[in-house]
Formats: sequence, C-alpha cells, structure tokens
Amino acid sequence: MGICKYCGTSAGMFRDEHAACARKAEDERASALASITKVMQQAVLDRRISNEVERLYRAAKTGADITSPTLTALMSELQSKLNGLIKEAGKDKKPVFDAILAGWSEAAVQRAKTEPPFDSAERDGIVRIIYALDLPASFAGITLTTSGVNINGPYCRALPATSAGIVAGIAISEGAMAVDFSNLVWMVRNNKYSNDPEIISPCPFVLKDKDEHAIWSAISELMQEVTTSEYVGAYGGPSVRIASGLWWRVGGARGHKEVHSSVQPVDQGKFAITTNAVYFGGRRFNFRIPFSRVVKINSYSDSVGICKDAGKEQIFLTLTNGLAYYVYNLLEEITHQHRQQEAAAHPPIQMFKLDI
Repeated sequence: MGICKYCGTSAGMFRDEHAACARKAEDERASALASITKVMQQAVLDRRISNEVERLYRAAKTGADITSPTLTALMSELQSKLNGLIKEAGKDKKPVFDAILAGWSEAAVQRAKTEPPFDSAERDGIVRIIYALDLPASFAGITLTTSGVNINGPYCRALPATSAGIVAGIAISEGAMAVDFSNLVWMVRNNKYSNDPEIISPCPFVLKDKDEHAIWSAISELMQEVTTSEYVGAYGGPSVRIASGLWWRVGGARGHKEVHSSVQPVDQGKFAITTNAVYFGGRRFNFRIPFSRVVKINSYSDSVGICKDAGKEQIFLTLTNGLAYYVYNLLEEITHQHRQQEAAAHPPIQMFKLDI
C-alpha cells in the first residue's frame, strides 16, 4: 500500500498521494506565490526602501562610506515575510523567482507611469531593491524564465543561470524598461546627453549633426497607410456566337470604383531616436525625420506614428509588448524640448501701439 506524501495515510495500491491532498497542496503553493508577488509589489510601492537605497547611492557617488540602520531594518522585515512564504511555496525555486520578479516589475511599472521622470539616483533606488534583497545561497544558479508577447505572438525563453540569481532577470523585465525610459525622459529634459559621454547610447547610423547623440535604438517594423482601388459591379455583357470559335461580347459595364485604405508593413530595420531626429534604416526605406519638421506624434497600442510637414505618417511598430507607451513619451519630451529651444532662439517681435 502506498503512503500519501502529504497527509501520511494510506493512499492505495501504487499511489503516493490523494487527489484531494495534491489539489490542496497546489492551492497552497499558488496562494504563497501570489502572496510573494504582492509582498514584493508593496515593498516597491512603499518607497521607504527605494528612498533609502537612493540616499545611499547619492552618498556613495560623493565617496562617503555610509551605512543605513533604517535600510537594514526594512530589508530584514521584508526578508522575514518572504522567507515564510518561500517555505510554503515548496522546494521549486523557479516559481518563487518568477513571483518576486513579477511583483517588483509590476510595482516599477506603476511608479514609472504615475511619478515624475526618475533621475539616475531614483532609478537606482528602485532597481537596487532586488540587489538589497540578498536572497539565500540556495537560489544561486537557478535558471530564470521570462515570457511576454511580441509581433510573432507569445514567447517564452530561459535566461542563463548566474550567481547573481534573480538580478539577471531585471534587465529584460517590463519594470526595468519602464524605469529606464523614465530616466531617459529625465536626461532629455535636463539636457544630460550633450555633456555626459558615459551615458551616450551607441547608434547604428551616421549622425548628421556634429553635436547629435543617440538616445535609444531598436529593431522596428515600418508601417505606412496604403491605398488600393478596385471596380465593383462589373458586368461583361452577353456573348453572341458569330462563327466557330468566334464570339462577340456586347453590353458590358465597367462598374464603379471603390478605394480602400489600410495600414500595412512595408519594411523592417533599425530605428533610432537621437537628440535631433528620428532615423530608420531598412532594405527599402532609409530616412531621417528632424524634430524641427515633426508636426504630430500619434500613440497606438503597439506602435508610434510620426507625422512631418509635407509627408505621410510613418508608423514604427515596436517589437516588444508595452514598449510603444514609453517610446511615445520619450518622443513627446524631445519634441517639447525642441519647441522650447526654437522659441528661445526666435522670440516673438514685441508690437507697440501708437496713440495718435
């Protein structure tokens, strides 16, 4: 007779668990994982930890060696909560890793969307919460799994195991993407790209202007509105046999013309945002859109559209789920900066009214 590994009683011939016991254990694991995600999310949204990490980060840049009893107490409280839930979640560490990363990422996205743009210290304050977590050594070497949706549909890929553990999963999470783009907006707003060569992004294009720097680049699909026409209601008319193999068609009608417009992919290539323009390079199309010629930026669920004067809208389909929202905000900030610079360079002429 088999013994149930959950309750320790007889489970029947050749069995080591009761179905009811297995379901209960699975429900408890799912509940523990959900609680881990919630605890991690609350820790990031609480801001006390990230604010203290941010303070230490700022102090470290000045060369000061500062400890933080406040951070130690907060992290001890967080680790105590997580350790209890980790025991309930079972021996498999990968779901625990995923739950921790999910909670951190969801909270990071929420903060990036609701708070002002992050400076470098604020960004590190959020990102380094995972570093400060200091998970037990038993978590080292676990292979993380990341998933999402791109243009090809759902995807799932494994990350290589590293001694850093869950830190390896930060860089490709939506939370990291959100705080990074928030930091990019802050850099543009404060003109950091023009005087800090350490944070200038590499660019796949030959930049036109001397002081132009790349801010962000990626692979993108170029979409354009395509117009097609067809004749509807055409009628060939009756055919009359004149001789063997010879027919005469009479009374035909061409029908009426209908025009249809649709947005279709026209090319795929490299897409870059610089301090002065947007670049695209593919097999069919290669162009540069200066921000001085941009009249409108449209935001779509999976893409951004740029309208310039005397030209059709160029739509860039971002190949990562959720990326379009952040690209749109970055483009809006850059164009706003250019409008301010142009207004400062060409102030309006003051008019005086003469009373005669």
